[in-house]
Amino acid sequence: MKKIIILLLSLIMLTSCGSYALNKSAGAAKLSTSLTIDPPENLSSSLTVGEKITGTATGTFLFGMLKLSGDNKYADDVYNGIGTLSKIKAAAAYNALSSSGADIIVNPQYVVEKKVSILFLTTTYNVTVMGKAGNITVQ
Repeated sequence: MKKIIILLLSLIMLTSCGSYALNKSAGAAKLSTSLTIDPPENLSSSLTVGEKITGTATGTFLFGMLKLSGDNKYADDVYNGIGTLSKIKAAAAYNALSSSGADIIVNPQYVVEKKVSILFLTTTYNVTVMGKAGNITVQ
C-alpha cells in the first residue's frame, strides 16, 4: 500500500511539472566592418523614423522541434539564428511591419516568453518585437 501511495504521489508530481521563461533582448553587438559602395550619381535616399510599432507571433512545438501551430509568414533577414525561435522572431517582425506599413524596424527589441507543458511534450513561444517604424524614401 505504501509503495502505491509513493508511486501515485510521484506520478502526480511529474505530471504537474511545467516551466516558464522570459527573455528580453539587449542591444545588438557592434560590428567593426567597413564597406564602400559607389552608388549611381543620381541616387539619393532618406530614412524617416516614425512612431513606435510592435508585433507578436506565437508558435507551439512538439518536443521542441515539430511545429504544431503558429505563424507562417516571415520577414527576410530579420533574425538569422538557428532553430525554431528564429522563425518566430521573423514572424513577429513581419507582423509589426505589415500592420504599420514600415519598411524596417529601427532598434528592434525582442521579448521572448517560453512555456513548457507537462512532461515537456509541447513548448510554446510567444515573441513580441518593439521598435520604431522606419520608412525609406528613394529619390
